[in-house]
Amino acid sequence: MAVLAARERDAAVLAERDRRQPYVHADVRAIADRLAVVVTNSGPTVAMRVAVYFDPPIVRVRPGAYEIVHRLPVGMVPPGAPRVFPLAAAGRYFADPVAPRRFHVTVCGRGPDGPIPAVSYPVDAMALRQTVLERRHGEPEVGSTWPAFDTGIDGFGSEQRRGLV
Repeated sequence: MAVLAARERDAAVLAERDRRQPYVHADVRAIADRLAVVVTNSGPTVAMRVAVYFDPPIVRVRPGAYEIVHRLPVGMVPPGAPRVFPLAAAGRYFADPVAPRRFHVTVCGRGPDGPIPAVSYPVDAMALRQTVLERRHGEPEVGSTWPAFDTGIDGFGSEQRRGLV
C-alpha cells in the first residue's frame, strides 16, 4: 500500500512539474512572399535558452549574406509571443539548389523546472510553395493570421519594431 501511495505521489509531482514547463515549437511559414521560422511557446511559463536545430541545415539568404544554418539560437520565448526569424524571399529559397525542401526541426530549451523535452518533427517547405505562389497572384490568404513583414533597410521585416519579438 505504501509503495502504491509513493508511486501516485511521484506521478502527481511529475504531472505538476510538466504542467509548469513551457511547450516550445517551431514552424517554417510563408509570411507575405518570404519564408520565416516562427518559434512559439504555448506553455504557461517563459522558455529560456531556446535553440532550434535543422537537419539537414537550412539556407538563410539576406542582402550581402548567405548562411547555412544548423542551429538557430532563439534565447527567451515568453508564452503566447511568437519570435519570427526571416529566412529568405520565397523565390530565392526555392530557386536555390542547396536549400533543403524537407528537413527535421528539433527545439530544445529550459523552463523554470529544468530542461524541457526536445520536440522533433519533419517539415516540408514545398508545401509552402503553392501558398506563396497563390499570394503572389492575388488570391486570398485562407486562414492566415500572421502579419506581413514591413520592409526595413536590409529588405527583411522589422519584427522587433512591430512587437512580434
